[in-house]
Amino acid sequence: MKSEEIKLTKFLNDKLGLDLTTTKNEFCYYDSTNNNYIVEYKFRAKYYQEKLIQVDKLFRLLMIAEHQNKAPIYIVSDPEGIFIYNLKHNLDYFLNTKIVVRKCPYRTEFAENKKINKYFYILSNKQLTKKL
Repeated sequence: MKSEEIKLTKFLNDKLGLDLTTTKNEFCYYDSTNNNYIVEYKFRAKYYQEKLIQVDKLFRLLMIAEHQNKAPIYIVSDPEGIFIYNLKHNLDYFLNTKIVVRKCPYRTEFAENKKINKYFYILSNKQLTKKL
C-alpha cells in the first residue's frame, strides 16, 4: 500500500504544489504531511458516489491536526478521480448529521475479514473541497 501513497503524494505535489512528505511510519494515523496539512488517503478500486469516512478516523485526524496547528485533509482516490475534503471546513456537517452503521471487514489490508459494525459519516459533493 505504501507505493500507492507515495505515488499519490507525488501526483498531488506535482499538480498542486503542496510539498507533501509521505510519512515513514506505516501505522501513522495519516499518510502525508506538510507545514499546513495532515493528509489521510483512502484508495478504492471501485467508484462509489458517496464517500465514507470512519468516525474514529475523522475525530483522530481532527485532534491531531489541531494539536499540530494544521488542517486535516481526507482524500479518496478511485477510478473516477481524486476527491479532496478539508475536514475542518465540514465540522458543522459532522456535528449535525447522522452516523451510518455498515457491516465491514475488521481490516481488509491484513486479511482480517471477519465483519463487524463500523461507524461512518457519508461525504457527498456538498462536503467536497476539490476534485482532480
